[in-house]
Amino acid sequence: GVALHYSHKTNFIFDYQPMLNNFRYLPAILEKAYHPMIQAQLRPDVILPMADLEPYKMIFSPFLAALDEPRGIEGKEGLRKRLRAWIKAGGTWIVGPLADVRTMAGVKFTHSPYGSLEEWAGVYCKYEIPGDPHEFGIRWNDGRESEGSVWYDGLELRGAEALATYTNGPLAGLAAVTKCTLGKGQIIMLGTMPQPEDLKALLLSIAKEAGVTPVADASENLVVIPREGSGIKGLVAIEVENRPATLTLPSPMTDLLTGKSRKGKVEVPAYGVMVLKA
Repeated sequence: GVALHYSHKTNFIFDYQPMLNNFRYLPAILEKAYHPMIQAQLRPDVILPMADLEPYKMIFSPFLAALDEPRGIEGKEGLRKRLRAWIKAGGTWIVGPLADVRTMAGVKFTHSPYGSLEEWAGVYCKYEIPGDPHEFGIRWNDGRESEGSVWYDGLELRGAEALATYTNGPLAGLAAVTKCTLGKGQIIMLGTMPQPEDLKALLLSIAKEAGVTPVADASENLVVIPREGSGIKGLVAIEVENRPATLTLPSPMTDLLTGKSRKGKVEVPAYGVMVLKA
């Protein structure tokens, strides 16, 4: 039920039109978005902008510079139009930072820093500041204090609610992360990229609201992949960081690699692999 947007067009835009120092789109997607998602046991499909949105309840679009990539060779139904319809029908869109900031020709919009985000997300972007060499503090609504990263949009609320607010510098008091309803759905706008632990907490909270369930109750260094077919259902678990991990099984299972029965909280050794059949 969850997807992560990746765009070759955006990759080209950032390669040939750098917007901040030392930023590379693909490493940023992996480090700042994909890894926190899988560590939170949210197993996203990585989709291109022309992909069908209907299978998904929640879509994360970080650093997606241009929203008008067409679907199909006819050049019809650009992502912007399909996203709006999908959100209004009940989808949850997590977007930013550095999203919707260029046309398909790689130029800035003249009416706003974004093509549609101010209108859709109920915000007004007062300031934009690149993250290198400065970082700015943020305070979440539950009182946690942290820092953003990469990019900083200072957002005034024009119908949205703030989930996190800047605490210092020229952005102090402005919103860093916002939430707004659009039709039956909602938009969570990231004015800055949260730290990994903050992003994981945010994604899990929003996923719960959207009806998206983590694939497993497991350590963040354990990749757990559900598998089902030919009347068989189970999990494949792989430890990927060379340190011990745990996995809590939803029901008793058999490890097909060893023949042993497993139940409850299972310990997985460093680089361990388990193929579990329910």
